[in-house]
Amino acid sequence: MMGGTNCLQKLTLKNIPSLISFPAGGLPMSLQTLEIIECGNLVFESFEKWNAYTSLKVLRIRDSYFSPASLPLDCFPGLQYLKLEKCPSLEAITFQGGGAAPKLERFEVSYCKNLMSVAEQIDLPSLTSWYLEGVPKLASFSPSFLPCSVSTLNIGVAILSFMPKRELRLLFQRLTNLSVLCITGNGRKEDCINSLLKEPLLPTSLSSSTRLIRHGCSDNQKENHMTVAPSTSLWLKHHDYS
Repeated sequence: MMGGTNCLQKLTLKNIPSLISFPAGGLPMSLQTLEIIECGNLVFESFEKWNAYTSLKVLRIRDSYFSPASLPLDCFPGLQYLKLEKCPSLEAITFQGGGAAPKLERFEVSYCKNLMSVAEQIDLPSLTSWYLEGVPKLASFSPSFLPCSVSTLNIGVAILSFMPKRELRLLFQRLTNLSVLCITGNGRKEDCINSLLKEPLLPTSLSSSTRLIRHGCSDNQKENHMTVAPSTSLWLKHHDYS
């Protein structure tokens, strides 16, 4: 155990290439936020021990390695915000048996180039925000993964483009509280968006009162959803005018 740190609530480890593992006695149980940034030689292992960190609410990992190459979500009982970025060894997001991450509200995974699968049977009753892009080996994920509580969905166009229409319909039918949809990444956003609008596949929470907003566009271009530049992000936001 790290001496004299029994009350430590936030720990940030940044740009420490010599760091290869955590202390033998573990990190302080009082931790609420753990950030690991650019520690390319730090290896995560033995996720079972993280069940004891019931105070941990925020976990941000960037440029670090996992061994084995999977992250079980249900090993973090108190986690509310998870952000994984540029973790090249991460291949799967799984669960170990509990099948639930009861307090997780925000889930963000980006530019994990070897991520291939996301668990289908994990319960995320508190999830409101889902962000997933830059994962070229993840062709699709099960619509059942996302609960109806999700209000913000940020997803790469490649994932939506490869999902069958039946799965897309199931996905958006589940998301009855969706108020913000952002489609990102390089690809044929125009075809994807037009397909969503034409079928129609979007939930009524969006389609009943929707405005299209794109970063980097003029005011006139923002209203023309038929021309979507490959480098822009398309946002669909529900506006309550009452």
